Amino acid sequence: MNYEDFCHIASVCAEQIGPMCRRFFSPSNFMKFEKDESGRISILPFSLYVMCTVSLTQARIDMSELDEDSDGFLHSREMEAYIRGLIPNLAQLRDRPAAFIQMNCRIAARKACIKKVLLSNCLQELMELHQESEEEVIDTEQAEN
Repeated sequence: MNYEDFCHIASVCAEQIGPMCRRFFSPSNFMKFEKDESGRISILPFSLYVMCTVSLTQARIDMSELDEDSDGFLHSREMEAYIRGLIPNLAQLRDRPAAFIQMNCRIAARKACIKKVLLSNCLQELMELHQESEEEVIDTEQAEN
């Protein structure tokens, strides 16, 4: 899509979704993406950018809600609660035995800085567990884990 299309889509989204989506359609965001010889960007990378940004924002909100003392850290039991709350939505984990889930929550939970968790690969790996089946998993090592 070229910049004119980008702006048009921004207007349509603002009308249908609301003004909060405008932040994704800034000129600087358009410039972040690789352009073809006609100055167009690919829709797929832009869509992935929006989805990842929304996902990280939601994770930040969810973690902050569990941060009882508002110090920017999730203590062990808070992190364990966050992970336990994710499991019903993680296709690859939701059908595991309760003992397995309890042990994994304890292993994964320790005092953690919310910002560091959001920026780490750990959260990305955890979110990859949303994939419905092991066939959808591209990384062979992850599929075998």
